[in-house]
Amino acid sequence: MRELTQALRQHSQPAYKQRFSVRMRNGLYLLQTADIAYLQADEGVTFAVDSAGTRYPLSGTLAELERQLDPSRFGRLNRSELVNVAFIERAEPYFNNRLAVKLRAPGLTLTTSAAQTPEFRRWLEG
Repeated sequence: MRELTQALRQHSQPAYKQRFSVRMRNGLYLLQTADIAYLQADEGVTFAVDSAGTRYPLSGTLAELERQLDPSRFGRLNRSELVNVAFIERAEPYFNNRLAVKLRAPGLTLTTSAAQTPEFRRWLEG
């Protein structure tokens, strides 16, 4: 009975993507999701940005990638960006009910949209 219960628990938990294979000029690169600071959609292409600020093109839309990533780790800032909670240094009030989200590694500030701010605040609190 214990084994059956454990198997059911494991089966009911969704499996989220752990890494992406990224085609680069010099071959195929494996990018761990834990190394992604944020994802950004830019002119029809979705990029993953790592802690060094390197941009990696990914296949799929931001919405498709969001469904593949663990929602406890990646949250939506606005319609074109997702952020990894592990890279958030702090969030500060910004005008029009928005937040300026300061990231650790790339030394970058991203902003939430006014519509997304309440949901982002709830996500931040876990």
